[in-house]
Amino acid sequence: MAETKETDEKPRPLDARLLWRIIYFLKPYRVWVSVAFVTVIAAAFLGPLRPKIVQVAIDDYIVKGDLPGLTRICVILVVILIVFLFLRIGLTRRLLMRVKPVGRFLELAHIAATRIGEA
Repeated sequence: MAETKETDEKPRPLDARLLWRIIYFLKPYRVWVSVAFVTVIAAAFLGPLRPKIVQVAIDDYIVKGDLPGLTRICVILVVILIVFLFLRIGLTRRLLMRVKPVGRFLELAHIAATRIGEA
């Protein structure tokens, strides 16, 4: 059996100075950061909505044999899937291309914070 290595490391507190530097750096991109935030919230909302729509389709329309209602539910599900894919792939890719310097800055900030924590 492999032994597990237990560590007594405490979680590092949030570095407020680093956080303010990141916020200051993001100021020119505040519109895009806001769009990204709304996109994440919308995608998080649409994720659990799909199984619920499938449940409604099965319980309320397939079992009862209601073909027009099932067609409506299928159209709603396809629209939600298209919107979800657009939010997840298309818009996210566009946002990352617009804010690429911010991603590099955040990556460097994370590396710097990790090195400070190791010292």
